Amino acid sequence: ILLRDKRKLCKENQIALDIRTNFLDVTVLEPVEICIVCGNLIDNAIEANLLTGSGSRRFIEFLAHRQKSNFVIRISNPCREKPLKTGNRIVSSKTDKKSHGFGIENVRRVIDGKNGFYTAKTENGIYTVYIVLPLS
Repeated sequence: ILLRDKRKLCKENQIALDIRTNFLDVTVLEPVEICIVCGNLIDNAIEANLLTGSGSRRFIEFLAHRQKSNFVIRISNPCREKPLKTGNRIVSSKTDKKSHGFGIENVRRVIDGKNGFYTAKTENGIYTVYIVLPLS
């Protein structure tokens, strides 16, 4: 349901959404944790796409699969500006900081709770989040 709703939102906003996932044999994340991680990451990618100028290529590439003894999630999208950071934490660029910025912290909380690895980088106008979760 979550991915169906995100796909609809992307279509309404002319954002090409490429989803390649396999959560079938993944027991490292509970269903609610999958929703927290995927929902927040895709929401942020949609928002970043909407900030790109008209005529810019709008896209989200979402990959989630088992790789050896890990579960790997990667999401990429265009990025007009590098995200604001405090230390190694991303902070919301929205003016109402009291009501925003919780999504990525919730993602980090889930990943940290599973002894996972979270990193993000911006390169050539593309923002990419990498998450690696040990399966054992």
